[in-house]
Amino acid sequence: MDVHLKGGDISNRGDRLMLRTVIDQLSKAHQQPRLSVYNYFVPFKMRSRLGLRQTLWFPDYSRLSGLVGYPILKRYRQTLGLTLPREIDWVFDLSGFCYTDRWGAENAVNMRRYLNRQRGYDTKYVILPQAFGPFEESKLAEAFTDVANEATLLFARDDQSRKYLEDLRIETPIFKAPDLTTIAPSDAPTWCEEESPYVCVVPNSRMIEEKGGGDKGSYVDFLSQVCERLDQEGAKVLFLLFEARDRRLLGPVCEVLGREVRYLEEEDPVRLRGIIGQAQAVVASRYHALVSALSQGVFALGTSWSHKYEGLFKDYGCADLIISDISNEKDVQEHIDVLVDSSARDEYTNQISTHAEDMKDRAVEMWKRVGGITGLKGIDRLDGKKGKYSPEKFSHSKN
Repeated sequence: MDVHLKGGDISNRGDRLMLRTVIDQLSKAHQQPRLSVYNYFVPFKMRSRLGLRQTLWFPDYSRLSGLVGYPILKRYRQTLGLTLPREIDWVFDLSGFCYTDRWGAENAVNMRRYLNRQRGYDTKYVILPQAFGPFEESKLAEAFTDVANEATLLFARDDQSRKYLEDLRIETPIFKAPDLTTIAPSDAPTWCEEESPYVCVVPNSRMIEEKGGGDKGSYVDFLSQVCERLDQEGAKVLFLLFEARDRRLLGPVCEVLGREVRYLEEEDPVRLRGIIGQAQAVVASRYHALVSALSQGVFALGTSWSHKYEGLFKDYGCADLIISDISNEKDVQEHIDVLVDSSARDEYTNQISTHAEDMKDRAVEMWKRVGGITGLKGIDRLDGKKGKYSPEKFSHSKN
């Protein structure tokens, strides 16, 4: 069986963790499928390391895919690890959050075009758990309705996303299931035990981009306020970066604090999840950092720029741990008070851990459903790992 994985921005550690999770689960099938991705989704070195084939497809030259793929590369494509569009049995969509007014209609229009072509090869389509909507733009709503109606299975990550889908004319049954990374593999570096206890702070440039550039000062002030209060409590603070561009936030934070901060830019998302899993607490603006914390029973405070954050915290029974207004210093302070109060934090942690077990059960049930309809039996099994790495420091230059 050939399965094509359609994903998001692989430079984002969260999207990379989703890919790793899907590969990890599909590798447990009793009869393992051949997995392929587009070359522009996953670079060659990473494809080789993960054992992925390349789907031979030129988006702007669809006819060329067949012309090049069959006559010229028919003899060599197996050796080169190439998969033709006509060989694909299933497409698994793990885009995360791309079908929404925020990004316009292009993603849905392109997916509709792709599925229309694959229909001739009897390719089937599964939309793995994602956030969706809103769909106010008519072109997007029409295109995504067509895309969703092509799906054999469709999973929404949160109640609001499901509501957005139900408001469309979608005939495919809609199931709710947790984020893919809820049961992602975790590789805790050995230094985590030496550093413990520590608090992870995970910034996100989208907190500025999605709310207007004028909010940069408020967000930097928020990150600085968190650091200052944790410093006063004697906590070890470690910034974790899920995207390289988030590094640009550290300089301004250092300016406000008047000192350097420790940070880690870990390339391996599985180790990143392990670091979060060993933390005393997490303060994050990255969705998958928060999933990594909550799904491992770690106390977390979150900020939000999309409904997917509120939905996540609601599912873990701690909706009040979302900081809705980062410019409200009093509100921020009250949330940090909970973090530094060991008894209050432990109470939340117990509550989160209970919900985490339920969410893992739901994730396993999702994979059972996928396995049942695709014939990929055994993909609902779980496991885990361990490893080693170390953090660096970011020092702001006064020059």
